[in-house]
Amino acid sequence: MAIQNLERELEQVFAQIFKPGQLNPKNKKKGSKSSGSEDPVRALLDLYAFKFNIKKENIIQQLKEYKVSTGKRVGGVKIFKTLLEDNPTTTSLLEDTANQIIEEFKKTEPKSNRKAYDFSRAALKGGGAGVQLIFTPKDDKNETSIYNAANDLKTVVSKKVFTTGTGKILFDTMAKAARESKVTKSGEFAGEQLTYGGVFNVGHLEPVAKMSAAFLQDGVDSIEDNELISEDISTLKGLVKTKLGKFDLNFSMAREAAVWENGRLKANPTARFYVETDLETKFKNQVQNQLPIAEGGEGARQVGEAAGELIAELRNFLRKRYKEYTAKGWTERATSTPFIDQIGAGIVFDKSLRELYKRGLAKNLTKWQSIPKNTPLARTKNKTKKYTTKQKTHNLLLGTPKGIKRKGRTEKGLESSTFDTFETRAFINSRLSKQVAKNMVRPALENRTGRFANSVNVVNAAKYGDVTNIDYTYDRERYGVFETGRNYPKGYDPRTLIEKSIKEIAIAKMESKFTFRRV
Repeated sequence: MAIQNLERELEQVFAQIFKPGQLNPKNKKKGSKSSGSEDPVRALLDLYAFKFNIKKENIIQQLKEYKVSTGKRVGGVKIFKTLLEDNPTTTSLLEDTANQIIEEFKKTEPKSNRKAYDFSRAALKGGGAGVQLIFTPKDDKNETSIYNAANDLKTVVSKKVFTTGTGKILFDTMAKAARESKVTKSGEFAGEQLTYGGVFNVGHLEPVAKMSAAFLQDGVDSIEDNELISEDISTLKGLVKTKLGKFDLNFSMAREAAVWENGRLKANPTARFYVETDLETKFKNQVQNQLPIAEGGEGARQVGEAAGELIAELRNFLRKRYKEYTAKGWTERATSTPFIDQIGAGIVFDKSLRELYKRGLAKNLTKWQSIPKNTPLARTKNKTKKYTTKQKTHNLLLGTPKGIKRKGRTEKGLESSTFDTFETRAFINSRLSKQVAKNMVRPALENRTGRFANSVNVVNAAKYGDVTNIDYTYDRERYGVFETGRNYPKGYDPRTLIEKSIKEIAIAKMESKFTFRRV
């Protein structure tokens, strides 16, 4: 049923954006927190080139505003304590420490996986004291987290600064105030324990939650129209825009990073994208930025919560519509044009006959005087988003498996074939990445990052007699080099691996469709 296929497409979009706990809240243990490494969008961004901005004015301002929780609440609102006093001594310490941090970033070299990326420095745009660090993957097959490389360098610099000179004096002052921010009943200090590497984080200038929301809206908007459920698809897209429209989402930046192609979120092959980051204190990154925009924050938490609520709303809508479609009234409406009428109308309104009608050489005396609704003749061309890509479409032919009796060309069989292409494609794609990853063992390519497996996608599946014609794509720009076999073993050819995986899934579908279904 078309509504079920729509549900599968939506779930595929969700799975590429949300953390497991956010995607399936019922399975999340109470009080547990999912880590950033579980966030698909964050994992995607971590592989891009990074521009890491270190600004003196930002360092000073953020350290001045560094606060920790006192463990108390007033009217349900958490109470925080500022760690540094506003006096000449503190100002001097902040100036010297900020200069020390910048100098260390100017001379300290990163050590994490240096073979995977190039590292350089540049002057900050707009002037001012500071430096920009640039991490650039050496090729498009990058499998190293650039974010981790930047974060490791930050940790090294922080330890150097906060264990010597004025930096140590400043850190000790902050650490003492943090411990004393919370006192137990017995009089013991139980406040936050600061660490050298924990004072600062590497913060994304564009919150990951906002990028995720932009990807979500684009992903739902990319779902192709289907005549039978066109109103439902429009309603879903409207729900998304209404829910996320109140946030200032940067679609331009999101589309530079990645685009939706055949239901898959993929790196944009036409853009050279850099993730912009800066040095943010733990308080600014994890507390201030999470506040609503009206309260001086970036609204990251609000966006994340709205996206989680949106998942539930979309699922509830589809669940309700599925029940309505299976009810008698909707069943009749969904198949308002009998299939025999679709066949008759198809003959009467054939292109060659329509030309004869116009010229007066033939006359339509049948009952089909107009094109019935819900027929291929009445369909308009789907509106799809197209992006420039270097991917190549490959073709795979599958015959009926041995031992499986081919279904006869009965009227019922012909009617159900209207949806075969869409259903087969959706069925295979819903399992394809996992199956490809499972088969990625020597002598074939080995699975390391999941990028190859996630790039494989079936774009068409059409049946002609005993043969099913399947077209598929994969990230040929990165992995097409293995097709030639010139410099690599023959078993590395991606096509062999992909076609084996598709066959295994397709055969499973055929068996379930023809063996276990009563006719």
